[in-house]
Parts: sequence; C-alpha cells; structure tokens
Amino acid sequence: MLCGLMAGACSSDEERLTENEVDDVITESLVDAYFEDTDDMAWVAVTSDDSPSKGGRLTSDDRFCASLDFSGNNQSGEIVLDFGNGCTDPRGNTRSGVIRLQYSGGPANYEGFTVQLTFEDYKVNGVLLSGTRTLRRLRSTDAGVIRHEITLEDGRAEWPDGSVSTRSSEFTREIHLLGQAVFLYGHAEGQNRRGRAYAMQINETLVYKRQCVLSDGIYMAVDGVKTFTSGGKSMTIDYGSGECDRTVTVTVGNGAVTNVAIGN
Repeated sequence: MLCGLMAGACSSDEERLTENEVDDVITESLVDAYFEDTDDMAWVAVTSDDSPSKGGRLTSDDRFCASLDFSGNNQSGEIVLDFGNGCTDPRGNTRSGVIRLQYSGGPANYEGFTVQLTFEDYKVNGVLLSGTRTLRRLRSTDAGVIRHEITLEDGRAEWPDGSVSTRSSEFTREIHLLGQAVFLYGHAEGQNRRGRAYAMQINETLVYKRQCVLSDGIYMAVDGVKTFTSGGKSMTIDYGSGECDRTVTVTVGNGAVTNVAIGN
C-alpha cells in the first residue's frame, strides 16, 4: 500500500494519492526542471563573457560538454548548442542532440531582447524535448533583477518507454543576481503521460538556486508552492524552504500528505 511506503497520512482510497498520481507529480516536476534547464543554459550562452558580443566561445559552464557554434553579433544571431551523441556533466545528467538559440533585439540588457529556443533530437536523461521556448526581456526597476517573459508552445516530452506528455506555459522569470537565484511565476497546462489533461498554477513563487543546481545536479525548484490539477483531483505541491534536495510534499484536498522523491 502506498501509504505504508511513503511518509504521509492516508485514511481512504479517495483521499490518498494513487501510484499513477505520484507518477504524474514526478513527471510534471521533471518536465518543468528540464525546460527550465534549457532556459538557464540559453541565458548563460547569450550573456557569458565568452558570448558573441565579446568575440569568444563559452567555456565556463560544465553543462556545455559538447561543441558550440556562434554566428552574429551582440544584437542578433544564432548560437547552436550541440551535444552530439551524448555527453554527461559532472553531476550525472546526460544530454544529446541540438538546441538552437535565435536571438534578436540586443544587446542582452535591452528591454525586448528575445531568445527563441528550438530543439533537434535534444534529449536530457533519455527524455526527448521539443517545442518552441521564447524568452523576452522585460523592464525591471531593480538593477539587481533581470526579468523575462517566458512562453512554451507545442511543448512535448517523450520518455524512453514511448509515453508522451505535452505542455504549454506562460511564466515571468526573475534572475536575482545578488542571491544567484531564479524566481518563477505563472502557469502551465497539457496532457500527462497517461493522456489526462492537467493544469498547474504557481501559488507561491518558485525559487531555483544556482548553488543547488551545481551541487544537486538538477534544475529543480527548492522553495515555493504550486497547485497541480488532473483527473478531477487538486494537489498542492510544496518544494520546501530552500534546501538542496529533490523531495516535494504533496497535499490533497482533505489534508492528507505524501512526500515524493522526484529523482532525475
């Protein structure tokens, strides 16, 4: 019985999470993490001291373990992140295939600067990602905060067993330079691997910490709360209070709680 395997309080079949619902939570959290990881790599690539605006090549981020190709200048151009047949970063994440970054409206610190990501056979840990991800720089009144509008259209994740989840999303993303953290607001919807529609709404700002990415190996939120609704059941997913771990606390409507390990 699931209640005996996971920390939590369960009193009836209607109140507890089923194994399928636990898998839905894990899947949504991983798809979020994988697409956020591509956003972060894109922003590192277009703003690095080794970026096209400086005439060099990106070498400082160990996720870029394959070839990179730049064309253009600091106003517009293309960056190709080519992970080839697969390479593994020091934290055990394996990436393969290509991410193309088309950027325009630069330099990168200009309001309206836009980066569009598309994927060519790009996989992370065996999950094939596709869709169009667009980052557009917004005005910020705080010199220490970089704000973006982020949209995902026709997002799709295909898992090694052939199952597919889809996703579209609209987020506002804030990069807090002093604290080396990313704050995320917004919502997403799609179909899970079982073909059921879902909706996700961020209730309390999701926080992603650079130190956790570097130490824990996955670009996953470590703080904040979101609501995940699918199959008529609403679940609150709590990412904790900032610790670098991969565990979330899921609460269903009656108050029953289950701790779920996300993995990678």
